[in-house]
Amino acid sequence: IVHALAYEKAHITICSRNSVSASKIAADLQKNFSGKINKTEILASVSELDQEIDLIVNTTPVGMEPYTESSPWPETVPFPGCKLTYDLIYRPKMTIFLQQAQNAGSTVVNGLGMLVHQAARSFEMWTRIPAPIEIMRQAVTCSNF
Repeated sequence: IVHALAYEKAHITICSRNSVSASKIAADLQKNFSGKINKTEILASVSELDQEIDLIVNTTPVGMEPYTESSPWPETVPFPGCKLTYDLIYRPKMTIFLQQAQNAGSTVVNGLGMLVHQAARSFEMWTRIPAPIEIMRQAVTCSNF
């Protein structure tokens, strides 16, 4: 995700409880996108984020079944004015994190689309046949997956 954002010359802010892994991500961005990225910064807490940002992406498993009563966003920190909030989690479809974002006025997207497209890409790599993406999406959304 950060590589795709860096490719688009985004201002990237990495929030992580683990400063070592955040530093590795930032160093990787600097190495692979040197001179091409707008800005990369590392924050130890979401409370340090600007109140007006375009996109927030949750890349943690926090909130995924069976731990659906959790959110990576602390209840004590107001959710910022954000245009789009993306949670890589696909089950449940509406996580507490996405609910927090939606309540703050953000458009929200879960990780189901990414899951389907990753599966489609794998299908195509193994079979060399174009993946039936809509059938795959229907199979996931119609099942108890």
